[in-house]
Amino acid sequence: MMDNTLHDLIFQLGELRTEKKRLEFEAREKSNLITSKEHEIMDVMDDLQIIESKSGAGKVTLGEAVYPQVNDWDAFHSWIWENHYLHFLEKRPAVLAYREALGQGIPVPGVLPFTKRKITFREI
Repeated sequence: MMDNTLHDLIFQLGELRTEKKRLEFEAREKSNLITSKEHEIMDVMDDLQIIESKSGAGKVTLGEAVYPQVNDWDAFHSWIWENHYLHFLEKRPAVLAYREALGQGIPVPGVLPFTKRKITFREI
């Protein structure tokens, strides 16, 4: 026998989601403060021409990494296919394209459908 009615469970879900939203908002605000502080530290380290420093609170190291930013997807894809550089692509199928293929009865080799169930909750 269930201790909670469906109404009680939905109410509890609503309360939990509201609390989660509040905490996520606070976490985003804290992340913004952290990012701002990191930029301040980078500016000071740049002025001092150093890449590492420490205090009683911890140690910071200034590093850099290069990331791709595609500005012409057609050229990028052509280059990948012409050179057989498929390793430049992440290994994740596009969900919407797969659903569209399924809807049209097009089999996609090497891929199995997975159905994920979830509850959708909307505040009223």
